[in-house]
Amino acid sequence: MRSAQQMRYLDKAEHVVAYGLIAGFFLLSLKRPVRPAVLVIGLLAVAAIGALDEVTQPLVNRPAEVWDYGCDLIGMAIAGMLVGAGGLWRSSVALRRRRRALHVESAPVSGRRSPRRTGDGPDAHDRDDRCEYRGPGDSGAG
Repeated sequence: MRSAQQMRYLDKAEHVVAYGLIAGFFLLSLKRPVRPAVLVIGLLAVAAIGALDEVTQPLVNRPAEVWDYGCDLIGMAIAGMLVGAGGLWRSSVALRRRRRALHVESAPVSGRRSPRRTGDGPDAHDRDDRCEYRGPGDSGAG
């Protein structure tokens, strides 16, 4: 049988994991781009649920502890960091792929080499490169 100390630590870990999952799923469910107001209101709602959980625990013969609520907030913070880091990683990978696609040399046609698609040739303004930068010395003014 587990000691009281082990059960106490297990309870705190359960709070971190449970509220981390709740906050993580909430963050993953948001439509991109995320409006700051939606993000703040949603995370405040999850925090309020954690507080309500602690306030109502005496009704089911469990002690309400501030440390449990602190663990709820820690779990939410960890989830926010993980989801945020995942979003940054995905966007950096997508950006690298777009850049690579813009700068890849086309396959030769009839033995001739096609020009590189760097965006700074004479017909750069005619192409839809989905890239603001057109090349050295280009001020962006059409």
